[in-house]
Amino acid sequence: MAAGARLCHAPGRAAQGEVLARLGDIDSAVGNKAMAKAVWRRALAILEELHDLGADEVRSRLGIAPGPAVPSVC
Repeated sequence: MAAGARLCHAPGRAAQGEVLARLGDIDSAVGNKAMAKAVWRRALAILEELHDLGADEVRSRLGIAPGPAVPSVC
């Protein structure tokens, strides 16, 4: 996740999205693919809401094409 996004947007919300993405990674690593996808979707919703660049990483994990470039509101 871009450091600038954390400074520009609600830091707690950005951190929540990042933590959920990592939890999805852990679920995937231990073979719980359904849970990983569910957690990644939650992370993606938060990161998209914040227009965070980390959303593309989560989209990739979900097999979704990258979203359109959205200019930062900062």
